Amino acid sequence: MEERAGDTQKRGAHEEPGEKGLSQINQELAPEQAQIVRALWKSIALVSGVLIAGSFALAAWFSAMSVTIGALTAVVNFAIMGRVVKKAILSGQREGMMMRVLAKYYIRFAATAAFLWLLIAQGWADPLGLIVGLSTVVISLTVWGLIKARRLWS
Repeated sequence: MEERAGDTQKRGAHEEPGEKGLSQINQELAPEQAQIVRALWKSIALVSGVLIAGSFALAAWFSAMSVTIGALTAVVNFAIMGRVVKKAILSGQREGMMMRVLAKYYIRFAATAAFLWLLIAQGWADPLGLIVGLSTVVISLTVWGLIKARRLWS
């Protein structure tokens, strides 16, 4: 496998040829992309915080904890997905990239489904609270996208 000039110096000692460490991948984001990512995470944190605080203020403790568990599950899944996709795109390895990303996606999906099933089957979480919590990332991305679209058309 051919290496590009300077690749050996950029890689850490533990990395394979063609693989980049996550710290290097994060550094390769353009400032505009990094700003977008930070804005998305701020939006997710805000929506999650509002939904969790609102659930503790308006619902029973069991339901509010379910919202919290759902929100944490959604945020962790979104973070893992972002890391996998970012690493795949910026790694420089194009061959088989889509299959690796899809394989990791379905493994994560199955693990999440099993986790949620366990919570519901054992009675450890309220299904409606989980749904509300799991919706935090979708709500955040939708609101963020609508705000950005409105700015474009203004």
